[in-house]
Amino acid sequence: EYAFVDMDNDKCDEMVIRNTETYLVLHYNASEKTVYGYELSPRSLEVIKTDGTSLGSSGAADNSISYLKFDKELTFNELARIDEINQIFTVNGKTVTQQEAEAYFSEWKKKENVDWIK
Repeated sequence: EYAFVDMDNDKCDEMVIRNTETYLVLHYNASEKTVYGYELSPRSLEVIKTDGTSLGSSGAADNSISYLKFDKELTFNELARIDEINQIFTVNGKTVTQQEAEAYFSEWKKKENVDWIK
């Protein structure tokens, strides 16, 4: 399956290809006129929204919402995190209560998911 979505807010969609083993994100660098490919584990992009944000997981109790940044290397710009084991709760880089982080995640879940093409 694949989808087109702007995952880094550069006004140019990335192509995301997924299967049961991996995700492949293809990013076009306009200044270099080059396409770069980035392979990610399925837990890195568990859910992708049409605004380009995604849910990733480092474990059952550690989840984050991020958008991607492509600068030769791929990085995740974290918008929110819930890490229940270490009791870390953040929104937009600031420490918040668990309830505030959960409210952010709740609102994020209401956003529209990308449409996957088979």
